[in-house]
Formats: sequence, C-alpha cells, structure tokens
Amino acid sequence: MLSSFLSSSLVRLAALLAILAALVRLRLKIGKVLGVAPFIAAALFWTPELPARFAEVVRRDGYEFLFETGSLVALIALIEILGRALKETESLPRLMRSLQELFRDGRVALAGTPAVIGLLPMPGGAMISAPMVEEMSRQATEPPSSEQKTLVNYWFRHLWEYMLPVYPGIATAATIWRVDLGWLVWRQLFLTFAALAAGLVFVLGPVRPITFVDSNPARSTLRGNLLAVAAGLAPVAAIFVVWYGLRLLGAEGLELVVWRPWKGKISLLVAIAVVIIGVVLYHRLGSSWLARQLRTCMAPDMALLLVGAMVFQAVVESSGAVSAMGCELGSLGAPLAAIVVLLPFAAGLLTGMTIAYVTVAFPLLATLVSCGGPPSAGAMVLAFAAGYTGVMLSPVHICLVLTREYFASDLSRVYKGLMGPQLAVMGTALAAWFLWR
Repeated sequence: MLSSFLSSSLVRLAALLAILAALVRLRLKIGKVLGVAPFIAAALFWTPELPARFAEVVRRDGYEFLFETGSLVALIALIEILGRALKETESLPRLMRSLQELFRDGRVALAGTPAVIGLLPMPGGAMISAPMVEEMSRQATEPPSSEQKTLVNYWFRHLWEYMLPVYPGIATAATIWRVDLGWLVWRQLFLTFAALAAGLVFVLGPVRPITFVDSNPARSTLRGNLLAVAAGLAPVAAIFVVWYGLRLLGAEGLELVVWRPWKGKISLLVAIAVVIIGVVLYHRLGSSWLARQLRTCMAPDMALLLVGAMVFQAVVESSGAVSAMGCELGSLGAPLAAIVVLLPFAAGLLTGMTIAYVTVAFPLLATLVSCGGPPSAGAMVLAFAAGYTGVMLSPVHICLVLTREYFASDLSRVYKGLMGPQLAVMGTALAAWFLWR
C-alpha cells in the first residue's frame, strides 16, 4: 500500500512542487533552484527508460531542444541590450514623462505598457516592459511596492495568449481539437476580457492612484506628448514590423538559415538585433558601447536559470508524468470536469509553457471528451484556461522568474496576489463549461 502510494504520479508531483517551494523559501537564488530542479525531477520520476527518452527529446526534430535553449538565452540577452540602449538614449524617461501628462491616473500607463508589449509573442517579453514600469513607478509620489510592480508587469503582459493567433498555443489547440481556428478564437475571446477585468480589480485595484512628481512645469501640448509616445514606442513597433515581415516570407523565411525548427524564432532574434543596431547607429552610441553590452548582457546566474528551466521541462516531458497522472485520475473515477482541469493545469504548472500543456494534455483529453467529433466548446475553453492558470503559477515560467528577479519581490506575496485574478478567470471558464456543454 505504501509503495503504491509513493509511486503515484500525483504524490510525486506534489513532492516536486513542495521541494521547489522549500528551496525558494530558503532564499536561494532562483537560478540555483532551477539549476538543480531537473535532477530533483529526474530522481522523483525515475524509470530505467528516462535517460533514453530524455535523449530522444533532445535529438527530436534536428536537435530542436538545443536550438530552443540557445535561442532563449540569445533572446533574453538581446532584450537586455535593447533595454540598456533605450535608457542610454533617454528614450524611456521621455516616454514616461509623456505618458504621465496624458493620463491623470498613472495606473493606466502602468498597466497599458506591458499590455502593449504582450502583443509581441516572445519568451521573457516581460523584460521589455519591466524597465518602463520601473521608470514610471520611480517617478510616482507614492510608488507601488515591488510585489505590485511585479504583478502589474506580469499579469497585463499575459492578456492575449488566450485568443491571439500569433501565439502558437491556440493555433496548435485548434489543430488538436480539429476545429476552425477563427471559431476557437471567438470562443476564447471572453477569457481575455475576463483576464483584463480581473487584472483591473485584483492587480491594479490595490495599487494606489498614481500621480507623478512634476519635474517639468512647462507641460507639453497633446500633440507633443503623442509624438513623444510614438517616438518612445518606435523601437517596439519596429520589432513588430520586422518580425511580422519576416514571417510573411514563409516558414523558411529568406532561406538564409536552413534549419527545421525555424518556427519564427530566428526571425524574432533578427528583428530585435536589427532594432538594436538601428538605435545604436541613430543615437551614435558607438561600437565600443555595443561591444561592452555584449560582454555583460548575460549574468552566469541568469544563464543557469534559463538553461535549468529548459532542461527541467525536457525531463518532465521525458518522464511521462502528465500521461500517468491522467491514467490515475481515470482509475480513481474522477469527474470529467476534474480531469479536464487537472491534466492541463499540471502540465502547465510543471513546464511553464503554453505549447507544452497543449501538446501533452490536449491529445489525451480529446479522446475523453469527444464523442466521434470535436469536444464541446465548454471543454475546450475550460481546458485552455486551466492549462494557462498552471502556466501563470508555474515556478519555471520564464516571465514570472525574470520579473520577480528584476523587481526583487517576494515570491510568496506575488503568488498571493495572483490567486484572485486567476480564480476569476477559472470561474469564467467553469461558467463556459456549463453553458457550452
């Protein structure tokens, strides 16, 4: 009895999360925690086949795992350099001053900045808006706390993935469910509205109304402020233009790089690199400044954090833990709604990636909730919302980890602040389950 209890995937999953939470509570650097997380996961979910399965995951699709990991490290490094360039050229301070004059309550600008950045689907994209949120907060008469800044930047950065087709999660979900992508987008659109409303109430509501220290009595005209905002957001807009332009050229882009796992990742790296070079040339920062940033843009602890998170996700995928959990829930006679919630939630929580829970959990659910055709709209919406809740609460979600590190906030307080809005979104999804069955 005891051996079967300890071998349960549900028990081992709970043990894994408890160990990671304990390490974080001991105030170890998150990079070190994620550095050892793959070994803890491998020990808890060990089977003789695990090494071979892990090697298979690494080699899959022309060593896509190595490409994914390397491109993530490069992406975060480029985002760091871009942020430094915008600070160096005073672009961020000018943008913040104009936003302060445009909005009476600075909370609108505080939440709107990460929401706009969230339209660009990139791993760790919260790090583009984090310096802007910090700059606005620093100039407020009553600055929000580190935890409040973390929550605002993190939550409003992630409003769009429920329904925006440029994110791979919803497109892959439509393929697995065998439904039209446009049809699924319309069904999940209200999840974005629910997330926005929950963010305004639970995330932005506790932040005191923000007024800014007026260091410039000679206020600009409306036209001047709008032009300053446009100029400040021009680098981000340029990333959109270059990235979307490369995507329009097709799956292989310009075919300058012939590599199977293209999937828009190289085009995003190219877009950010092009914008950085443009900013450096336009503002005459010089090659010595750029070389200095290239040498210092990636701290060892940050690199360990990113690589550790990717290896952890690969170990979890190799272990088959989520599939085993689905079998256990079925054998226990769990209600269908519980399985629809728990399977994607566990996959999202363990991996911190939308595409992971979609590709791992949804094929299993498709056989459970369909009757010879596609699942009900309620089942699809509930499964997606549950998985995304797991992603938002995941200790290995890159945006959460990076945002918490940037603002030096207390992770337990951040989690406490996330509970309200996430429960509101899940409540909305549960309503869809009953309405669209």
